[in-house]
Amino acid sequence: WRASDDDARRFCSESGGSAGHTRFASNQQMRPPPSPREYGEGNKALHLCAEKALTARNLQLIPVTRPLDAANHSSDPLYIGLPNYGNSCYQNAILQSLLGLHPFMNEIMSVTLGPESDCRRTLYAVAKLMVLRQKSLSKSVAGHVNYMRDVFADIDPVFRGTEMQDASEFLLRLLSTLKDEINACTLSDNPVRANFQYQTVENYMCTKCMETVTKRQEDIIWFVNVPRRQGPEAPTLQDALRQSIRSDRREWLCLHCHHKECQVTTEVSQLP
Repeated sequence: WRASDDDARRFCSESGGSAGHTRFASNQQMRPPPSPREYGEGNKALHLCAEKALTARNLQLIPVTRPLDAANHSSDPLYIGLPNYGNSCYQNAILQSLLGLHPFMNEIMSVTLGPESDCRRTLYAVAKLMVLRQKSLSKSVAGHVNYMRDVFADIDPVFRGTEMQDASEFLLRLLSTLKDEINACTLSDNPVRANFQYQTVENYMCTKCMETVTKRQEDIIWFVNVPRRQGPEAPTLQDALRQSIRSDRREWLCLHCHHKECQVTTEVSQLP
């Protein structure tokens, strides 16, 4: 799937993409996470429990305050890499990026309750990867990453192969799957919606009769064009966002007078 140039104006929860586009990620403001607790490694059901209560809220990410050149690399989660299986680096890059969003991952853990099931397979696979990496279990991480390729094949069979795929598309499909699995299994707040979903309002005004139609749209991505450099200063993310919502003319059939051109204005009505 690719957006056309005219429609390539969506807030981005991905990176990379087709030529001429840059996709920026949005995330909630970082908050200091609570302290972690210990859990067993090979628990397939991923029961994250404290005494008698099955709850994922007890596992939280450790805020990193030590330098990257810490002496004991083998026990530092920052040094736990993800192995490539064929050309799976696009998957690893996305997973590492998501694992670095501590507030988002803590919220993912908060909705990971009870035993693993088919309706939550992707959610549990991502949550377990976070647990293993947080405990610095390198061998277990490597084995689980290989298992996750089968999980991703349920999203799309191409993600199980050894050929390079588009990282942007993988991120979009992964977030959409996580969102759907959470919606199907819990009534609590959805972390994907809370951290990535936004809403825009587009007004389509006919350039002949001035008839206006308003459209509201919710999404978790926003494609923006990279602004051309004008002068000594490099373009910023704000420049790209401002350019992506500027008013423009588009081909559009007016149902009132059947004129085929309209003026479109876009506003952001709700942020993540």
